[in-house]
Amino acid sequence: MRKLNTQLALDTLFLLIIFGLMIGLVLAQANPYITLPGRDNGFFLYAGAQLLDGKLPYIDFWDSKPPGVFYINALGLLIGKGSRWGVWLIEFLFLLISSTFFFISTRKKWGQGAAFLSSIAWLYGMSRVLERGNFTEEYSLFFSFLALAYFLYVDSKEDKKLAFFLGATFALNFLLRANNIGIAASGILALLFSKIFTGEHKKIPRILLWIGCSSGTIFLITFFYFLQKGVFVEMFKAAILYNLFYSTAKHTLSLNLWQKINYIGWPAYVAFGGYFYTLYQAVRNYSKNITHP
Repeated sequence: MRKLNTQLALDTLFLLIIFGLMIGLVLAQANPYITLPGRDNGFFLYAGAQLLDGKLPYIDFWDSKPPGVFYINALGLLIGKGSRWGVWLIEFLFLLISSTFFFISTRKKWGQGAAFLSSIAWLYGMSRVLERGNFTEEYSLFFSFLALAYFLYVDSKEDKKLAFFLGATFALNFLLRANNIGIAASGILALLFSKIFTGEHKKIPRILLWIGCSSGTIFLITFFYFLQKGVFVEMFKAAILYNLFYSTAKHTLSLNLWQKINYIGWPAYVAFGGYFYTLYQAVRNYSKNITHP
């Protein structure tokens, strides 16, 4: 037993070293020693510095992002004693934990080879769009991959825990950026549809209750915190209403999407191939069930 535990510890350490090196290569382009901040990531650093100086978001400084990324930058600057290296360290740790959970969860579902290749694919894709780092998506991946790992590991008898966890990660990602909720939202929908297709309709209200409890608690804490600071209305206008109006503006979404796919390269093509293959298998299995009930 002790030998097995030692082997598992060594395997875990080796895995962390491998992913640590890969993430170090990805974040090399965000190295504070050789790169200057860009527009968005530079503003997040400025916002973090303002928070440490006792300033109020959306009053003393303004951005259309929810507040999560401002406070992460404030924590990084606090750790680094004003240096950008503190924020870089948080980026590194978030991505290291994200990649580890992603690898473990995909290995459980599809095997070690698929897990390793898919890890290389998403890290390569991130390196193509990371630019100078410190984007909300980096921090969202942490919560998204935790949700994915828990979704794949959880037992069907633990629906309450899964619902509670998905609701929490949904809220935390929303507070980073509203359109970063995809993984948690997909998990919630998959959980609800599984109950519909298995005839367990009576469990749906209870699942929704646990989702509402976890996400609602996080949103209420945020609400009362900013209400106490006297900036809740300003935050709501900037982070919610502004983005709702902005999303309705006319723009070439399909063109921008295709440009981004081409820019990311082969990982994006593989991902879309996987979507199409999954859809094909679903239609095929449905046709079989209709033909041979």
